[in-house]
Amino acid sequence: MKRFILLAFFAFVSTVQYSFAQTSCKGSAGSMTLTASNLITSPSVVTLAFTHFGAASGWGVWQNQLSYKLSSGTMYINCSSTVSGLIPGAKYDFRVSATRFCLRDGFTTQSQTVGAFVTNYQLKPNTPTALPPNAFDTDFFVARWNKNGGIADHYIVDVALDQAFNSIVLSNLDAGPNDVLIVRGLMPGTRYYYRVLASTPVGNSSYSNISEFTTVVSPPTMLPATNIGATSFTANGQTSGVVTHCFLKVLEVTVQPDLGEIVLDVDAGTNTSFTVTGLKPNTKYFYFVRVTNDITTSPFFLRSDAAVS
Repeated sequence: MKRFILLAFFAFVSTVQYSFAQTSCKGSAGSMTLTASNLITSPSVVTLAFTHFGAASGWGVWQNQLSYKLSSGTMYINCSSTVSGLIPGAKYDFRVSATRFCLRDGFTTQSQTVGAFVTNYQLKPNTPTALPPNAFDTDFFVARWNKNGGIADHYIVDVALDQAFNSIVLSNLDAGPNDVLIVRGLMPGTRYYYRVLASTPVGNSSYSNISEFTTVVSPPTMLPATNIGATSFTANGQTSGVVTHCFLKVLEVTVQPDLGEIVLDVDAGTNTSFTVTGLKPNTKYFYFVRVTNDITTSPFFLRSDAAVS
C-alpha cells in the first residue's frame, strides 16, 4: 500500500489531510477538509463541517467519524457535527476520518480511508459575572468575578463614577488570567461602579454585569479652634470625598487630658465648622469629630483642644 500525505492550511484553522489507496483499486480516495466554527454567543459549542474532494466513482458511500479532544489531552472522543459542553476559551483539536469500500461481485475487495484535522482551535471566551468587592478602603478596592466555567488569557476591568460608564476613571486594567484584581488610586467616600470582560486572541466576551461599592470615608483633618470667647469657640475640620454628616463631641476636661464630661454631642450635618456655646469660662475643652457618607464611617475621632477665657 502506498501512502500519500497532503497538507493544507486554511485561515484561522490548520488542516492536515491524508489518504490511503491500494494500487489495484480503480481510482483514489481523494481528500477531505475539516473546518470548525464557534460563536461568541455560544462559546461552549463548536460546529464542524467537512467536504470530500476528488473521489473516484464506483465506490460505496463514505462512513464518516468525527472526534475531538483538548489540545493538551491525549484521548479523542467521538462526536457529532455539533459539539457542546466545551470549555469557553480553551483550545481543542478536532478530526474527521472517512472510510469507503470497493465492492466487486458482492464482496469487499478494498477499502480506502481519508481524514483531516483542525488543531489548537481556541474557543471564544464566555462572559464573567462581577461580584461585590470583598475588601475596600479609602483609596482602593478588590475587584472579583466568577469565570463561569471558562478561561481567558486576560480579564479586563473598567471603573466608573456612573452606571452608564460615561465617566470612566480607570479603564483596561489587566488582571491576566486571574479572577481578582486590587484597584488603587480612588477617592475616599465615593461611589464607584466596575465591570469586567474576558479577552483572548480570538475575541472578547461581552461586558459583565455592573457591581457597585463606596470607598471608606476618610477621617477628617482637625484644624485649630477659632473665635474663642469666654463661653464659646468654633470647632473646625476639613473633609475629603463625599460626606453627609459630621458628628461633633465636646469634652470638658475636669481631671486630666482625655478624661472629663461630654457637654455636647451633635450632628453638624455637612458643616466643617460649628460654633459651640454655653461653655464655662476659664475652662479647657477637647472636641472630637468623625464623618460618614451614610455607607461608611471614619474609623476614629481626631482631637483638638480649646480653652475659653
